[in-house]
Amino acid sequence: MLELTTLEQFQELWHGYDYRGNPGPKRFLIWCSAAWCGPCQKMDKRALEDAANEMALPFYYCDATVNAATIEQLGITTLPTFIMFNPKVEVARRMSSDTVKVCQFIRKVGLVQ
Repeated sequence: MLELTTLEQFQELWHGYDYRGNPGPKRFLIWCSAAWCGPCQKMDKRALEDAANEMALPFYYCDATVNAATIEQLGITTLPTFIMFNPKVEVARRMSSDTVKVCQFIRKVGLVQ
């Protein structure tokens, strides 16, 4: 899982590029969270990463304290929030701290092309 630490990194993914300016992933998942968030801390990070890997989804972490600009841009009001994107399109959003339900969400949206 890679961390998005700047709004510019998110914007590059949004526009279809990776952080080096090369063509980026055709779809990707962002976990919006925060180190201080109790429900976020209860999430099983390994299970989330495994679900994303099963679906071949590039998985990014965005900490609300470190990257408040991206959190604001995405209109995040609840943590944790998981968002699936195609470039320039939000495909699905899930707000939950239930690891099993979020893994089910990841597997479901991972089937969307």
